[in-house]
This record gives sequence, structure tokens and C-alpha cells, in this order.
Amino acid sequence: MPLSAEDRDSICRGLEAGVSLRSIAVAIGRPVSTVSREAARNDGRLKCRAVPEQRAQ
Repeated sequence: MPLSAEDRDSICRGLEAGVSLRSIAVAIGRPVSTVSREAARNDGRLKCRAVPEQRAQ
């Protein structure tokens, strides 16, 4: 099952806050390996950009 935009956002915010990969994985209910791959895909903590919040209309 692919990561949702919300999962990616949670991973990015966790990385930016210095949260461990394991803690992020537990929080979003995903394996640590999935979170690790996403972090590596975004060059770890350096290039991770969270999805901008959508405004309610």
C-alpha cells in the first residue's frame, strides 16, 4: 500500500522535529523500513518538504 500524502506529511514533520524513524513509523502505523525509504528518498532531514496545508473553503 503506497504512502498517502498525509503519511508523507507526518514523516516530513517528524524528521524536521528530530523524531526517530521508529517513533514516526509507530505514529503512522507503518513499518520502520517504509519510513526509512521515504526519508532516504527525500535526502533525509535536508530536503524533506511537508505538503502545504489546504485551507477549508
